[in-house]
Amino acid sequence: MPAIKKSWPRIRPTKNGAGIESWEVDLRPHGKRKYYPTKQEAQDAARMARVQRERGNVVLVRVLKKSWPRVRASKNGAGVGVLGR
Repeated sequence: MPAIKKSWPRIRPTKNGAGIESWEVDLRPHGKRKYYPTKQEAQDAARMARVQRERGNVVLVRVLKKSWPRVRASKNGAGVGVLGR
């Protein structure tokens, strides 16, 4: 018999310490567990993680934030300054 493959990432209902229901998206071994208030948000996040994994990108959003420079207007108004480099 063929082995049954479990879908990645897993989405499951959970409750926090206060008893409020939420949805857990388990990105392990490629990331961490993430919690969302609605099932739709959890499904959307899982779909995005699957697409990123298929493309070969890192699943963690944290990596994207670090790799993109933050841009802000310069203090003297002469141009644009780049932070984080």
